[in-house]
Amino acid sequence: MSRLNISPKIGGSLPVNTKLVEPVTAMKWNIAATIAAFCIEYLPQTFLATPWKKFVQLHKYDKEVPVPEKLQLMFTQVQDDLKVFEAYREQLHPFMTVGFDIYHIGYTFFKFGSYIGIPINFTYKRIGEINTNRVSVNSEVLDINHPMAKPFLESLILSESAQKFAFAKEILQSQTMEGVINPSFTAGFVIMMYSACRYLNRSFKLLHQPVLARFTAHGMLGVMVASLWHLQRDLLSSYYDQVHDAQISDLGQEYVEGGLEYCDKMITRYKAAWQFLGYEDEKATDSLPMQWKLSPFNFRLSTRQRKEYFETKFHKLVQEQEMM
Repeated sequence: MSRLNISPKIGGSLPVNTKLVEPVTAMKWNIAATIAAFCIEYLPQTFLATPWKKFVQLHKYDKEVPVPEKLQLMFTQVQDDLKVFEAYREQLHPFMTVGFDIYHIGYTFFKFGSYIGIPINFTYKRIGEINTNRVSVNSEVLDINHPMAKPFLESLILSESAQKFAFAKEILQSQTMEGVINPSFTAGFVIMMYSACRYLNRSFKLLHQPVLARFTAHGMLGVMVASLWHLQRDLLSSYYDQVHDAQISDLGQEYVEGGLEYCDKMITRYKAAWQFLGYEDEKATDSLPMQWKLSPFNFRLSTRQRKEYFETKFHKLVQEQEMM
């Protein structure tokens, strides 16, 4: 009796189930997109924090500009007022940065630490110290004859109280978990988008529908996921801002006055920047024009809201002093 040979021929290939190949390929792309979404936010705050800091650091004659001793002592004093743990102090590294905005790179719970970028205007005491020839608006040198030129320059001069508030704000922000929470949620929303699209495709057989139907369904789903992503960012950052403002205001009247001055001058600077571009009514008093064009969404508590908070705190402190 002859046997039936069921082994594949030499040089042949086994049959491929195309119904399984397509989902596996799609899953690979989803995993790649998820990892990429996570890394885009995570890497600049960790492994790329030091290169990023070097890129934005202020230089003069090809040398890094050191932090003035007075600002260094002020930074240490703010850490004392906040009662920052010694382990976290070793992770905080102030440096002089380009531009007029203070910010932080990285977080203290990462081994790479957090770099606090101090703008050059923290060294100014009066308008005469500002080199207006090096201040540009929309790639053009600042027009000192513009009606908003003087208010703009005045907004760059901050008192010690306002500078201490700015330091406290960035120190507290660098101790949050945003560096892990935001990338994780972004990656999660990518997975959510992929899973929801697959569900729609299978439930409503969208792959067999016209392209316009698939585009409409996936587009509406994308808008919903993007809205959830924005809501998560807004709620988290606003929560941290409110908590930090309350912590800073508890440090005393000096920090309350500093917060009020800082917010007021930031609003003046935003308003001036928009009017330099020809807008009589500024589009967004909580961001500069370039920041607004890159991201018209405000992921932090409104500067006007923060100003109102410190105004309320200041009036409350004044009333308590009058009653004593």
